[in-house]
Amino acid sequence: MKSGKKKREALEVYLQNETIKWKGEPKPKFSITFLELGGHYDAMSGPTSIFGLVLGMTIVASMVFYNQSNWLAVILTILIGISILIIPEYLKNQRKKNTKYALTENKVFFQLWRWGKISIHSIDIKEIQKVFFQEENKLGVVYFIPKSKVDFCTYDFVAGEKRHYPTFEMIEDIDELKSLIEGL
Repeated sequence: MKSGKKKREALEVYLQNETIKWKGEPKPKFSITFLELGGHYDAMSGPTSIFGLVLGMTIVASMVFYNQSNWLAVILTILIGISILIIPEYLKNQRKKNTKYALTENKVFFQLWRWGKISIHSIDIKEIQKVFFQEENKLGVVYFIPKSKVDFCTYDFVAGEKRHYPTFEMIEDIDELKSLIEGL
């Protein structure tokens, strides 16, 4: 339990000399992508979706082993199929749970998680060329376009893809944050 508390406080410890204007984190904390429906979240819309392919391959392989009366192989095939679906979701949710954002008068801060390690990154507001806002399903994404390349990346928590620019993901009350950023 204590290690979890340290992870949550990592960004606040790093910011002790800065005055925080805004801080936030992705919402919701937990979700299962292949069960979400609507818009581009629809992972079950076609036979070529990862969910459909893994489910189909698991069923076919299980039936082959069942017809051969190989019960151990049937059980292992089902466990492997479930693992292929669950492990990426678990890692995505760990990344989301340990991601925090903060905004001060001079910097934008990102607390990111990758393979069990938390890292803190920042961009000077003077180094940001443009800021774009996108709102979808009552959650927003803030894109920070820096003047020069940064040494870290953020991820789209729905698609699991790496973003080309640093982002604040799945932010509630995006309009409040937009007015604050425009004021800076």
